[in-house]
Amino acid sequence: RKKSKAADGRWSKRFTWPEDLHRDFVSAIFDVGLKHSSPSTILEHMPKHEQITTERIKSHLQKYRMHRVKSKKEFISSYDASLRDFQNHGIDNTKPVSGAAAAAQLTHEDMTNATSGNRPA
Repeated sequence: RKKSKAADGRWSKRFTWPEDLHRDFVSAIFDVGLKHSSPSTILEHMPKHEQITTERIKSHLQKYRMHRVKSKKEFISSYDASLRDFQNHGIDNTKPVSGAAAAAQLTHEDMTNATSGNRPA
C-alpha cells in the first residue's frame, strides 16, 4: 500500500523488529527509564540504523508499554495463585515452577520460616 500523494512518496509497509534491534530498543529503555522514555530519547540511545525512525519507535514503545502492563498483571495473578497453592498444599520440589511461582515459593518459605522462628542466615 502506498502512502497518499501528500506524504513523501515512500511505501507504507509493516515493519518487523529484528531481535537485535529490539534488544537495542529495550536496552535504550533501561538506560533512559520507561517513565522518561520518548521516541527521540530512545533513538538517541540506540545505535544508528537506517530503518529506525521516531515513528517506528513511537509505535513500538506503545506496544511495549501495553505488553508490559499485561505481563505484570499475568505475573501477579500467577504469583497469587501459586502462593495460595503453596499455603494450602505445601511445596512440591519435583515440579518445575515459573518465575512467578518461584517468587511465590520464596515468599512462602520466608513466611513459614518467620512463623516458626527459623530465619535463614
